[in-house]
Amino acid sequence: MKKIITTIITLSLAIGITSSAMAQAAGLSGQTGKQEQTDTKARAHGQARVNMQEILAKLNLSDDQKAKLKDQMTKNQAATADIRKQVKEGTLTKEDGKKKQQELRKENQKAIHSILTKDQAKQLAALLKEAREKKKEGSEDKATDAKTGTGSSTKGGGN
Repeated sequence: MKKIITTIITLSLAIGITSSAMAQAAGLSGQTGKQEQTDTKARAHGQARVNMQEILAKLNLSDDQKAKLKDQMTKNQAATADIRKQVKEGTLTKEDGKKKQQELRKENQKAIHSILTKDQAKQLAALLKEAREKKKEGSEDKATDAKTGTGSSTKGGGN
């Protein structure tokens, strides 16, 4: 049971972070300035947008599932934007905003799982876990490079 709860929470976070990517992969056409900013942030965080598109392609979603995911992601994006707006305006504290975001991620994760078949949900969990592990390995490699002064960003490239 703990493993299932941990998986659900982890998926919630991963799915919440990549909700705009899923919406795009599910068939949203045309981006607004806000969506482009989100995509830029996603690219800065391990190419999440590209990875999510690849992951969704592996799930073999039906047209109906794609449409439902698109609708869910649109709703999630609107709710996320509303929370951010409230925090920015000061009508919601940052702490309360974070709590609302966490609740929203959980709700979004449940909604997404209700769209997927059981096999697709299992496959999504496995693919997200794999993607997180790859991202973690990349982060560890960058941290090691920073500590040792190796990697492509070192100065003075000696002879």
